[in-house]
Amino acid sequence: TVKEVLLTKLNFPAPMVSINGPAEISRSRPDRITLEAMGIPSACANASTNLGYRWVATSGNLNFADYPEIITNAATLTIPPFVLEPDLTNTMDYNVYNFTVECFVNTIQGDVPDRIAYARVTVKIFRSSVYVVYKTASRMV
Repeated sequence: TVKEVLLTKLNFPAPMVSINGPAEISRSRPDRITLEAMGIPSACANASTNLGYRWVATSGNLNFADYPEIITNAATLTIPPFVLEPDLTNTMDYNVYNFTVECFVNTIQGDVPDRIAYARVTVKIFRSSVYVVYKTASRMV
């Protein structure tokens, strides 16, 4: 297998970022989702090592403003159980959420848009299994 990769050399120091784990994750609705980004500061001389992070939901009908308990400006994004929903139209077995983490040099002026590194991950949310639990050992006839 051959994979072609295009590299762009920048003329300024910029960080690199990746998300630990596979590029596509499958979970069910009651699962807690934890995504961890790993930023690496530029190795250039005099480059700042103070990195900042910002997580963005790029698809999947999730508005982080509706969930103030979800912290989106840290290296780790943790989404509580039952926040992400499976497909509600019954046309697919799962619902797709795409998340992007932006890693930038955290300066007094804020992040510089052209010096941001990005990484993406896809999360597929499946319906959870339904189990029946009887309160008695057997049914009475």
